[in-house]
Amino acid sequence: MKKQIILLFTLLISLTILFGCAEPEPNDSTSESNSDDTVTITISKDNGAEVISTKSVGIEQDDVLLDVLRENFEVEVTSAGFVTSIEGISQDDDQQLYWLYEVNGESPNVGAGEYNLSPDDVVVFDLHGMD
Repeated sequence: MKKQIILLFTLLISLTILFGCAEPEPNDSTSESNSDDTVTITISKDNGAEVISTKSVGIEQDDVLLDVLRENFEVEVTSAGFVTSIEGISQDDDQQLYWLYEVNGESPNVGAGEYNLSPDDVVVFDLHGMD
């Protein structure tokens, strides 16, 4: 009986040490980015007349538009960073059709490779002619 009490006591101490020394789980609320942060990206043609695809995608702090676009769509880009094809639809130099983008209804003054996304941004990449 005395051996069983000693064994039980030793087991209890061992478990206390084992679980007491474990690293605490990281608290998600203290992380820099919020996994609930999203942007909506729409791919369209002819100033929105034909919608090719629309996706709501998660972003993290300091995500760049071109990187997020590449992660979620089939994209081809020139060495200078110009988007030339999205989802297999290519721009057409002869017809002067090019991929242009807007964020929240405004045309940014930087390329997609330099644009930092913010939560709830609404991005539209549209293939249309240069007027």
